This record gives sequence, C-alpha cells and structure tokens, in this order.
Amino acid sequence: MLFPRVPTRRSLASLLTACAVGATLAVTAAGSVQAQVRLPPAGAEIATLGDSYASGEGSPAPGATPWAGNAFGDSGADGCHRSVLSGHATFGALAARRRYGRGGSGYLSAACSGATTITLVQGFKGERSQLAAIGPRTRTVTLSIGGNDVGFSSVAAACNTVAPVPGAPSCETALAGSAAALQALTTAPAGGVTPLEQLYRAVRAEAPNARLLVTGYPLLFPTTTTASPRCDVIESAARQAINAATLRLNAAAAAGAKGAGATYVDLVQPFAGHSSCESDPAASWINTIVPQDVVASFHPNPTGQRAIAGALVAADGWYRR
Repeated sequence: MLFPRVPTRRSLASLLTACAVGATLAVTAAGSVQAQVRLPPAGAEIATLGDSYASGEGSPAPGATPWAGNAFGDSGADGCHRSVLSGHATFGALAARRRYGRGGSGYLSAACSGATTITLVQGFKGERSQLAAIGPRTRTVTLSIGGNDVGFSSVAAACNTVAPVPGAPSCETALAGSAAALQALTTAPAGGVTPLEQLYRAVRAEAPNARLLVTGYPLLFPTTTTASPRCDVIESAARQAINAATLRLNAAAAAGAKGAGATYVDLVQPFAGHSSCESDPAASWINTIVPQDVVASFHPNPTGQRAIAGALVAADGWYRR
C-alpha cells in the first residue's frame, strides 16, 4: 500500500510527501502499464483525458524514451507528449496498482498536449477521440482542459520579452483574443450550460459509472513579493492578465464540474509560493521559458507533477479510507 491510512486532519503537505515517495515507486509500473495496455471495448477502468497539464508536458521521463506510447499512439512522435511523470499518470498508475496490485494494467492516458475542448472529442495530432478511452467499465476519469481554448500559450508567445516569435500577434492583440475566447468558454447560452460543462457531461455520459476529477490550473506567476526578475520574461500586464484569466477559468471549471456531478480539484492553493518565477528558483514548481524546449515552458516540473498527483489523491479521499 503506497499511501498509509492517516487521520482526515493530516495536512496536504504531509500527503504530498507520501505522494513523492509513491510516485518514485510508480514510474516503472506506469511505463509498463502504458506500453502494454490495449484499448478495451468498454473503456479503461482508470483514464486520463485532456491537455498538456494532464499529459505531463514539461516533465519528460529520463532516459531514451521520455514520452510514453500506448493504444492511442506514440506520443513522442505525434507530439501529444504523455509522460509517466505526469501527476495524472502517477495518480492513475497508483490507483491501478491499489486496485489490482503490482503489475496492474487498468490505467490509460489519452491526454494530448495542445488539446482543446473540441479536439479532445474530435481527435488530435492523428490520434482518435479521447472519449474512446472510456466507457461503462471506467471507474475513475481525471481531466484537465480549457487552457488551450483560451490561448494561454499564444499570450505567452506574443508577450514574451526574450525574443520575438515569428508570426505572433502583438501582446495587446493576443490578450484581447484570449479574453474573448475565455468569455465564450465560460458563458452559458440562455437555458444552457457552458462549453466546459457540456464537455464534462459528455465525459459522464460516456463513462456513466465513473467518478470524474477535473483539475484546475495553478497560477503561473507570483501574486506576492516572492516574484523575482525572472518573471520579466513576460510583460507585466500579460502576467496579471494570465493570472486573472486562470482564476476565472478555474471558477467556471468548478461550477461546471458541480453542474455535471464531477469533482473539481484546485491547484492554486497547492502551488501557492511555487509559481514559475519565485525569488528562490528551487521553490518554483513550474518551468519558466525553456529556450531549448519552448513547448515545455510554463508547465509543471517533476515536483509540480507530484503536487498534482497529491491533489488528485486528496480529492479522491484515499487517506480517509
């Protein structure tokens, strides 16, 4: 048993310490799970859907195979970038191991870096619809989605102060486009629900017997005096706008999750004091701009991935069982 039974008042910090140990033990198992799994007709028992914050972008596994392949495809070749160090994958592998014991093969990640609410359903980068991973047999689904819909990466590219990005709009144009996209994603039509909640309901319909855990996003930039000059890689107005948009997106995700009968998993609090550019670099759990691997920029590092796994474990209530 990787997580000990502990009192309900045990702090999340203690839980994350246990999760860090468990994640280290689970990496090999997670790799074998994803390499061996075949797409079951009734869905994987435990599945991950979503974008780069679910796939593990920014935290490739060490060694010759940084990105895992599975029934959805070779995520290194197609760019979906599924890492066994992903917090969602760590949670999934540990949940499968908890259910089946060592060598359990009940977990499957369909998450793909760059996915949106639309491409998750339609398929992306040559891979099939992520909904193909789930079905009546599925018992737990973890999901991260929405950041690409509102163009956070486009804003970061347009508003960076390091080097101009060819073809990128002005920072002001990118911010305006992101604000409009956020408004569309988080606004419900008369008598309807938001696009986020529509997706959550679609997942619940495909996996009617599953618990759906929806993770929000951490704040990328400090909100206190812990900021360092390293934050200046992004224009100040853009940093403030991204943080504000993140909070609004998270609020819509939490409301949509509630409406769809899902569980919202907050990441703002676990990452407080651990943004991309803290004054103490060791305290940062999110990558800042990575020149040699731009796609990895502003994604959680391995420590941040363990924090995501810990938040999922806490939300799923393992330590109360």
